[in-house]
Amino acid sequence: MSKRKEQIILFLKKEPNDPFLQYALAMEFLAEGNDKKAKEQLLKLTEHFPEYLPSYLQLGMLFTKEEKKTMAIEILKKGEKLAQVQGNRHTLAEIKSEIQNIQLEDIF
Repeated sequence: MSKRKEQIILFLKKEPNDPFLQYALAMEFLAEGNDKKAKEQLLKLTEHFPEYLPSYLQLGMLFTKEEKKTMAIEILKKGEKLAQVQGNRHTLAEIKSEIQNIQLEDIF
């Protein structure tokens, strides 16, 4: 286990309701190539902290990687609406780009 991941887990024991720490753990799972654990963590994050925007893009990308395009677009659309509500143009653009990429794959 990486030192960074160990630190995140220790912080999570002190602050279990911190969505940033939960997201950071998911990103550590991704860095390790453990997509299953990353997806579980991101699903938990969207359920318990639905306002935590970054989780939607990452989760959508994981569903795309698994060839679950319908699920990917569904979660990305939720993120798109949230980004609009939050006024987060940068993440909104990233999410829209990911949706377009998925739709273009279906055309070609």
